[in-house]
Amino acid sequence: MVHYTLPFCSTRLSTMADAFNTSVSELEKDLVALITDNQIQARIDSQNKTLHVRHDENRRNATFRSVLETGKGFIRDVTAMLRRASLLEHEHN
Repeated sequence: MVHYTLPFCSTRLSTMADAFNTSVSELEKDLVALITDNQIQARIDSQNKTLHVRHDENRRNATFRSVLETGKGFIRDVTAMLRRASLLEHEHN
């Protein structure tokens, strides 16, 4: 069930119950147990019978920070190369 929920932001419990060949009420009990054990980061909308999965925002934020740091490193390296090139150009003239 944990792997089933990974690609979804939300899914209907009836669709999920059909996939696991179980009833919605039994599925709901199993999902509550998984959520309680922190195996699934999700919440159940009991009125609409849907499961809303919370994806790890920290992973996305970490990726974004990594990209920003890579960009800053690139700018730092290019600036240093341009300074070296300018120094070499002016020393030879």
